[in-house]
Amino acid sequence: MKELFKQKPGKAYRFIIIFFAMFSALAAPACKPGKIPVQEIEAREILDLSNLEPKIDDGDLGEYSCAFAMDETENLYFADSQQHCVLKFDIKGRFLNRIGHVGMEGDGLYYPWGLFIEKDKLYILDNRGRSLKIYDTAGNFVSWMKFSDAYWAETLCVDKGNIFLNIRYFDEKNYNQQKLISVFSEKGKKKDAFGKIIRSHKFFGYSFFNTSYLTSVKNKIYGAFRFYPAVFCYDFTGREVYYHDLKNSKIEEIQRLNKEGIEGGMDMPGAIKTAEWGARAINYCSSFAVDREGRGYMSVDCYDQKSSRNTIICVDTAGIPQKKLKLTLHGKPVRRIDQLIITGKNKRCAIGNIEGSKRVYLFKF
Repeated sequence: MKELFKQKPGKAYRFIIIFFAMFSALAAPACKPGKIPVQEIEAREILDLSNLEPKIDDGDLGEYSCAFAMDETENLYFADSQQHCVLKFDIKGRFLNRIGHVGMEGDGLYYPWGLFIEKDKLYILDNRGRSLKIYDTAGNFVSWMKFSDAYWAETLCVDKGNIFLNIRYFDEKNYNQQKLISVFSEKGKKKDAFGKIIRSHKFFGYSFFNTSYLTSVKNKIYGAFRFYPAVFCYDFTGREVYYHDLKNSKIEEIQRLNKEGIEGGMDMPGAIKTAEWGARAINYCSSFAVDREGRGYMSVDCYDQKSSRNTIICVDTAGIPQKKLKLTLHGKPVRRIDQLIITGKNKRCAIGNIEGSKRVYLFKF
């Protein structure tokens, strides 16, 4: 070392920097590419939804992953697809209002499917009516628009008067111009289409494979595919901010779902011929939400075989997976998470149930 310091200072400093860099790299804990840490969190119950009156008449509150919204005052909105209305409750579970009535035109609802709230407006995707109905949060009808060439609309988000929709179109020849997201004005005029699709199929078209959950934060559209492990982000002009395909990642839950798909998913020729594709669809994602900072939370529809627990994959502002969340509620593993939502106060909330119980809870984590 004495000989070293007789050299010109620049070389000595370079040697020391390289030496300590190499030492730090060797001393750092080994981490296989794609491996991410697991964080255990005890969630806190907000409300036992099984006690709500009137009941949500769909058999199971957890079945419909696009049928829940929360406004800035934390009132709760549930799309009741059997009674063809939206039921509104306060955060303590007290019934406040029934919004809409059965019908396909105007203010009628026929199988409401997706909900989104921006400020004081409630946007309702009407599945069988193939339309979007707009109410205020007090329940007063505002306007509606018809999707003339749509099979049905899957999910939506709204920002600054722009309505972003993931739609299944009848016109499978054009596949929505090979774009994932359709952009409409509140008057029903289609303004744009952007976002890459995964693939198309001669029987299913592009629509089924490209079903996505959408949300918007700070002039960006974030999303995750339901039947494929990928997350994405676009700005309002349609420019891609990021797109990350997680299928070949080292995340154990995704690897397990990959195996399920290979062994008997809807891609299998037998499933397509026997029309079993709906039952065999591999649900990689059951819900997706983004906080104010642009961090994403993806509920992976796969249960840990030892503990029967659902997993939330957290991605950073660049869409890179950073950690997995494993939740417990009342000391028991959270068995299923059907809906994730970030409130106006930036609280992380979810709807799901716990191991050994059929009760459905709204909780924060």
